[in-house]
Amino acid sequence: MKSFKKLLVGFALALLVSLAAAPLAFAESGSYVFDEQNILTSSEFSTLEGMGASYAEDYGVGVYLLITDAMNGNYN
Repeated sequence: MKSFKKLLVGFALALLVSLAAAPLAFAESGSYVFDEQNILTSSEFSTLEGMGASYAEDYGVGVYLLITDAMNGNYN
């Protein structure tokens, strides 16, 4: 039982580390908006990108917008 708890704690820590590192990768690319469904106009996209960059600079956080249909489990 103790080994299962250690495994569970190890998995939880690994998950937290990977989740913490993911936004940093996107921030370094300079992209804050991901529109996989192409519903934003270029003007809307640029405006949202600018807002994301502004929040990142002003508050030191990354705010991201992802528009996709893959959230329903269909990744094809």
